[in-house]
Amino acid sequence: MNTVDYNFYRYPNEVAKPSYTWDGMVLNIGCYEKDLKLNGTEKITEEGKKNVSNLIHEYIHFLQNFCTAWGVPIFSDFALSYQKIGASIISSKEVFNYPFDFKKSTNKDLLEGIKLRETVISRFNKFGNVVVLDGNDKTEMRLEFSENGCTLSNNLLKVELGLKVIREHMAQIGTMLFFGFTDEQIHLENEKNSLDKDKTFSRNSEYWIVFEYVYGMNKYSNIGRGLFLLTQSCLVYLNPEMGIKRFFQWFHRSKCTCNSFIEVVQEWLKTEENYKKVGFEKSLEHCQKLLAMNEKHKDSENELFRTVYWILKYSVENLKKYCGGITLFELKDELKDFNYWKGKMATIGTGIVRYIDCTVIHGNKEHCAKMEQHLNIFLSCSLVLKHINATNKNCPFLDDIPICVSENRGIDKCYQNPFLIKDSNGKSCLFKAGSKLLGFDTKLKF
Repeated sequence: MNTVDYNFYRYPNEVAKPSYTWDGMVLNIGCYEKDLKLNGTEKITEEGKKNVSNLIHEYIHFLQNFCTAWGVPIFSDFALSYQKIGASIISSKEVFNYPFDFKKSTNKDLLEGIKLRETVISRFNKFGNVVVLDGNDKTEMRLEFSENGCTLSNNLLKVELGLKVIREHMAQIGTMLFFGFTDEQIHLENEKNSLDKDKTFSRNSEYWIVFEYVYGMNKYSNIGRGLFLLTQSCLVYLNPEMGIKRFFQWFHRSKCTCNSFIEVVQEWLKTEENYKKVGFEKSLEHCQKLLAMNEKHKDSENELFRTVYWILKYSVENLKKYCGGITLFELKDELKDFNYWKGKMATIGTGIVRYIDCTVIHGNKEHCAKMEQHLNIFLSCSLVLKHINATNKNCPFLDDIPICVSENRGIDKCYQNPFLIKDSNGKSCLFKAGSKLLGFDTKLKF
């Protein structure tokens, strides 16, 4: 199962666990909104810090997607696939029986849109394999290079250092730095979080394996902050796994005498100027081209096309402002300061943030006013598309992202026949709205 569809098929008791669903721009925090005290001046408690750390972890993932040279093209191409799917369905005479396997369609344009969606997902999951080895205990880590990247192994696991490792290390270390942890404290947390039965460092390798490799050398200080900089820098490239490969190749052949791992990464970055420039320029060129194609849709009556334009515009502005992500976080930033993160969210804004008791968008007034409708529309299309193509009969707006406010919420067959539902209060069925935006409103049989 791919990372896009994972949240859609989770069991109900897992829904409250913190997670980030990138294709719907949803940050699931797993606590009540009041637990975070985002709008107050009251001092945050230790329990509150744990909840805030969950928000920070998922928010870093959101920023990776909508502020970096790697992430913005991922969204732009994914959104283009939805436009292709919606346009092909609207122009087609084909009738779809619910649920429907899109791959059985004879509509070439629809199949092209589905293929593009799958291609984007494959880019997201690229070079992320973990192989469980038959060793009885961990040993000194081994680094190996291949044409596609590099791997680390410790006799228990062999891990490809691809996108998953890069993204999760950045998010996990970001939360550790928020707690103000030293390298020793990060190491102890890694030991605890990687424990499987009686073996440490035998699971959840995406969160610790690179840190532990460097930490085990007993040579460097500031490993956490240096690795945060390294993983952030890798997302300036269209192929982050090649960035971390180049770093380790340089790392082992250079004679860098720096004691601080921050300085080690800074020395490497001096050799990467051309790679950074090319990655940023190619990403920006690609996304600006798609933005220009969508310019005519900014005031369109078609809400899906209008939504794609405004979210893409938001993303491209972030891409330019933060130079592909290289200036998204700077060394002078106080990552352990709660007010720093509140300021970050106020400046850039968030996607849809789901708490146990409510679903909101954080940011300044302009961001919330401009983006709320567009984010909800894109989420609606994303969930409906997956729902129509699945055997799962539970409405995603009742279970997965429970934001339905219709007076008909939960009545028998409310989501199985959304086109028969009328709401006297003017609250439209979200399943109906998403289906209509994708062109299914007259072509879907339940």
